[in-house]
Amino acid sequence: MRFSSLLAGFAALSVSSATPVPLSFLPFGNLPSQSSTGASIIANLDTLQGSILKLTTTLNGLDYTTGNTLSVANILKLPAVLLNTIGLNSASSSTLLDAKALTLALNSTDSTAIVNKLTNEIQPALKTVTDLLSKAKTSGVVASLAPLGQTDYLKLISTNLGGLGAALSPYIDTASQSGLTGVTATLSNLLKATVNVYTS
Repeated sequence: MRFSSLLAGFAALSVSSATPVPLSFLPFGNLPSQSSTGASIIANLDTLQGSILKLTTTLNGLDYTTGNTLSVANILKLPAVLLNTIGLNSASSSTLLDAKALTLALNSTDSTAIVNKLTNEIQPALKTVTDLLSKAKTSGVVASLAPLGQTDYLKLISTNLGGLGAALSPYIDTASQSGLTGVTATLSNLLKATVNVYTS
């Protein structure tokens, strides 16, 4: 089986599960719609961080040594790179949708916890994975993933996390607003820079 066919199979199998779920939907019967809470936001951020770390582990497993970028070992790991990128897209979409489903102001404890989570855990993890993604692109390791949507998924992730600040801002406690603005801008800039590497 050709390598491109194998990757295409992985992509096709995964795309359906990675498709973002629309925020607006018709209720089923008389079931009430459920609003997001501080706890659900933090839970989604935990999932997001897990997805970032999973992709980081996969990218760390690649050999970036000159002359080895297209080795069999690297080629065999590329489907996992694509699948974990799709997984990160799904997690970033869920995080944004949950933030958009907030209807009540968050208390100071939840607001502080969310901003601390973004600042102390998500931001450094995202910095590591975006550095590795850029390295994988510039070294040529992931060149064969371009036709399978790797760049498009990175654009979606950038859009999702780029919208997180605007979605959370109306509900975050006043004391945490500046921290939220700073960290979400940093997340957005990291992803924009990575997308630029993949599209230049």
